[in-house]
Amino acid sequence: MRIISNILFLIFILSLLSCNPKTKTTGKAVKTYSIALNGSPSSDFYSQIDTAYFIVPETNDSSIIGEIGQAIVSDKLILTDRKTNKVLLFAPNGRHLSTCEAIGNGPGEYVRIDGLFLHRTENKILILDASRNKVLTYDSDFNFIEERPTPVPFGAVSFSMADDHTFVFEESIGAVQSELKYCLFIQDTKGETQSFLPFEQTASVHFSPRQSLYHVNDTLVFVPTYNDTLYNVFSDKVEPRFRIDFGEQWVDKDFVYDPNWGRDPMQFMQKLADQKFIYFFNLLENRTHIYMDFYYKGEPYASIFDKRKEESTWVKFDTPDAQMKPLTAYGDYYVFPVARTEFAKIADNNSYQFKGKDAMTDIDSRLNEESNPILMFIKFK
Repeated sequence: MRIISNILFLIFILSLLSCNPKTKTTGKAVKTYSIALNGSPSSDFYSQIDTAYFIVPETNDSSIIGEIGQAIVSDKLILTDRKTNKVLLFAPNGRHLSTCEAIGNGPGEYVRIDGLFLHRTENKILILDASRNKVLTYDSDFNFIEERPTPVPFGAVSFSMADDHTFVFEESIGAVQSELKYCLFIQDTKGETQSFLPFEQTASVHFSPRQSLYHVNDTLVFVPTYNDTLYNVFSDKVEPRFRIDFGEQWVDKDFVYDPNWGRDPMQFMQKLADQKFIYFFNLLENRTHIYMDFYYKGEPYASIFDKRKEESTWVKFDTPDAQMKPLTAYGDYYVFPVARTEFAKIADNNSYQFKGKDAMTDIDSRLNEESNPILMFIKFK
C-alpha cells in the first residue's frame, strides 16, 4: 500500500520543479554547510536529544485527529487533520478549544487545506485552498472574515507571509507557461505581484519538501525542490540564505528529469531506491539546528546539523514508520508528532536519558488507544 500511495502521489503532482538561483542578491558569498554521508550512521536518534517536553491534545468527540498534517505553535496550538480536512485549536496545555470544518465550495468554505498560516499581529488564521485558488481568513474563533484569490492560476503548492502585508506563494504546475515559469510569487495587499526564481526545467514526476516555506525568527525561508540553495524571502526580493553541499549524494538530474518516468511511475519507484542520491528530502531549520530527513538507497535517515558548531550527525531509522518527521519548529525546539504506541515504547526504554524523559511515564499512564498523537518538543544537543 505504501508503494501504491507514493505512485498516486507522483501521478497527482505532475512536475519536478527546479529553481534557477539567479535573482536579486547582495553580492555576498553564500555560506555552505557540508553534509557527508560517510561511514556508519551515528547513534540512536533519541541519544541526540538534550531536552524534551510534551503537549497531549485533548481527545473528545470534536477533537479526534486521524493524522496531523500541519501545526502552528504560538500562544495557542493549531493543528490540521490530513484525513478529515479539519482545523483544530488547542490551548497550550492541550485542552481543545474549537474545531473548524468549513468544507464546501461556497464563500468561507474550502475543499482542502494546502497551507495554514497564523497572522499573529491581527490574530487571524489563514487557509490556502489551492484547488479553489483562494486564501480564506478567519478570526481566532474560526468566524469567516474574507477570502482572496491567489496570483497562481494553476494552484499554489504552499503559501506564507513575508511580513504583515505581503503574501508569498510557491508555484507547482504541470504545463509551465512562459509567463509563469517562476517558483515564487510575492503579492502585496493591493494585489500587485512580483515573481522570483525561474524554473530551469520540468519533468513528469517530483517530490515536494514537506515544508517549503517556514520562518526562523522573523525571516521567511524558502526550500526549493531539488535545489541545494535555500533563500530568504522579503517583500521585494529573494536572497540566498545558505547552501547545503551533499557531495556525491546530490541528485542525478539525468535520472530525475528523464521524461519516460511519467509514463511508467511504477518503474520509477522501483529504480529510485537503487540510486546513490538522497530523495524524499525534507529540511526544517530552527535557531540552532538544521534537521533533514530523507531516504538514501531505500533506507530512511535523518541528518542533524548544529549551526553553532557546524557539525553534522546522521541517524539511520530501523523502519520507515520509525523515521521522525518534524511538523514545525518553535524557538530552539522541533515539534514531532508521536503516535500513542510509539510514545509508550520511548517511555519504556530506560536507555534514553534526555531531560524530560521522566514525565513520559506519567503521561503514558493517562493515555488510551484512542488518544490523539502526542506532540514531542525536542531540543537537540
